Amino acid sequence: MKVAYILTTYPSRTETFATREMQAMARAGWEITVLAARGDGSRADDMEGIRVRYRPPIWSWESLVSLAYVLLHYPISPARLAALAVEVLLESPRECLLLLANIHTVCCFIRCLDRSRIGQVHAYFLSWPACIGLAIARVSRRSWSISAHARDIFVEAGAAGAKARSASFIAVCTMQGLSRLRELLPAREYEKLRLIRHGIDSFLWRQTSHEASTGRILFVGRLTPKKGAAYLIRAFALVHYERPGSVLTIIGDGPQRAGLEGLVRSLGLGDCVKMPGWRDSAAVAEAMRRSCLLAVPSIIDADGDRDGVPNVILEAFALGTVVVASRLEGIGEAVTDGVNGLLVAAGDVEQLAGAILRLLGDVQDRARLSEEARAFVARHYDLDRNVTVLSELMEKAAG
Repeated sequence: MKVAYILTTYPSRTETFATREMQAMARAGWEITVLAARGDGSRADDMEGIRVRYRPPIWSWESLVSLAYVLLHYPISPARLAALAVEVLLESPRECLLLLANIHTVCCFIRCLDRSRIGQVHAYFLSWPACIGLAIARVSRRSWSISAHARDIFVEAGAAGAKARSASFIAVCTMQGLSRLRELLPAREYEKLRLIRHGIDSFLWRQTSHEASTGRILFVGRLTPKKGAAYLIRAFALVHYERPGSVLTIIGDGPQRAGLEGLVRSLGLGDCVKMPGWRDSAAVAEAMRRSCLLAVPSIIDADGDRDGVPNVILEAFALGTVVVASRLEGIGEAVTDGVNGLLVAAGDVEQLAGAILRLLGDVQDRARLSEEARAFVARHYDLDRNVTVLSELMEKAAG
C-alpha cells in the first residue's frame, strides 16, 4: 500500500506530530512518500526509508519536463485545471491565485506519483497542501484525503468547500476544529469529517522515571504571539520574587525571540531565564523529566490563529510532567482543571503566576495531577490505535 503525504514544510521542527503519524503508518504497512514545498533545515533521521520530493523552482528544466509530461499523459488537464480555477475562484480569489502559481508544483508531483505508482494522496493541512492535493486529484483522477489541524482551519481555510467536495474524508484532530469545519462546510459534507486525534508514542509513558527539580519551569514551542511566551515571562517575574531559586527554560525559536530576550533583560531575569533555542525530541523529553511543570500560556492571536491540543501537552502528560495551561477550547479537550492539570485565563499574568506557585509548593498535588495525566493520554492518545483508524479510512478510499 502506497500513499503520498503533501506538506508545506518537511521536515519541520514544529510539526513532529506529522513525523510520528507517518512512522506509525509505515509500521501499519504503508509505503510513505512525502511531497513538500520545502524543508526547514532540520534533519529527519528518524524517517529513514521515507522518500521525500520537493517542488522545483517554477522556471526550471524539471518544471518544463513535468508540464510536458502532464500535457502528454493527461491531454484534457488544461480544461480540468481551468474549470477547477473557476470553482475555487468563486469561493476564494486568494486560493485561486495560489493554485495558479503552483501549476508547476502540481505537474511535478503528478509525474512523481505516476512514476512511483502511488494512487492515494493525503494533504496534511487544509491550506497549501489541500490546494495542491485538490488539483492533483482533479487532473489525475486520484483518490485523496485531508488532515486539518488548527491555523489551517481558523485562518487559512480558503476554498474549504471545493476541497471537501472531492476529498474522500477529512481527518480533524480536535473537537474545536471539527465544530469550526461544520460552520464552514455545507451539511452534506459532514459525513466526511472524522475525529482522529494526534497520537503519542507509547514508549514515552513507559519511561516512568521522573527526576523533577522543584522550581524548574519549562516552556516548549515556537516563539510566536499565539504561544504566549511573553505572558509567561511576566508571570515568572512574580514567581521568582516569591521563590528566588526558580528557573524558567524556554525551548524554541521564532520571530519573537529577540523581543522576548529584551523582555527578560528589562525584568532583570537574565540569570534565571534560559533560552537555548530549538532542541530535538530527546532533549525536550529530558527537559520535561527534569522540570517541575510545563507552562502552556497560549492565546488567540489577532488574526484568529490559535492552538488546538498542543502536542507538547500530550508529551508532558505521557512523561508525568504537570501542565499549567490557558483556558482555551482546544487545550480544554486535554487539560481538565484540577483533574490532570491546571487552567488559567489566557493572557492573565497573575493567574498564571498563582497557578505556578501553587504547584511549586505542593508536591502531593503535583503527584496526583501527574498520575491522572498519564492515564488520560494513554487512554485517548495512543498513536498506533489512532493511526489504525486513519489507515482503515485510507484503505477504503484507495479501494
